[in-house]
Amino acid sequence: MDLANKMCNLECLKNEAPVAEFVGPVKIVLVDPPPRLYKRRVWGSALIVVAHMMIGATTMTLFYYSLAFKLKFGANLHIFLCTAGYQLCLPSGILMVNNLNGAAAPMKTQEKRTQHLFLQIFGMACAIFGSIAVFFFDELSLSEFTIHSLTGIAAGILGILTVALGPIVHFTKDTAHGVSKLPHIFFGVLTLISSTLCFVLGLIKPQFSSWVPVPEMLTCTIIFGIKEY
Repeated sequence: MDLANKMCNLECLKNEAPVAEFVGPVKIVLVDPPPRLYKRRVWGSALIVVAHMMIGATTMTLFYYSLAFKLKFGANLHIFLCTAGYQLCLPSGILMVNNLNGAAAPMKTQEKRTQHLFLQIFGMACAIFGSIAVFFFDELSLSEFTIHSLTGIAAGILGILTVALGPIVHFTKDTAHGVSKLPHIFFGVLTLISSTLCFVLGLIKPQFSSWVPVPEMLTCTIIFGIKEY
């Protein structure tokens, strides 16, 4: 479509085909995305906003609980750091590389990857120190291990593998021996599953369930902790 001899301020293209060319001193090609794709992006962006809301609701609830100091110092530090690592930083880092995430919209691709890497490393550091804290300060013995402990250890091991694979995938993607990103994604998904299971098992402990003012608050925290993924 040649609109070279037509004065146009983009309003003239409303009724034109989805792909239009304006040929003048500079050739401009305007591509109007299909309505189906636009609706998909809107719904995707909305779901990311909901995920952020659920992340905020679950993490703040646990932050309030840990800062109330109802448990020993090591246990409170464990809850605070592991919640910050597994429930806040890791999912936020994953959402950072999504093109529909409003927080990442102004960023370039390299900047998104840098933020993703930083949040993943920082999140795993919080989780590792949080796991160590409960042993160091409260002197937890191996005989006191629970399913919550085992799922937390599994999440830590898988998370370390995920974080280790990330830079390898990034720096070798343009080389002849580039590493596929599928293992990075695979271990990342397993990390989220195991950390979520660990999180839910921690929520149903009597110390927390007796602290919440109403039973519905416990139910909502569990649902939000699962549904945010």
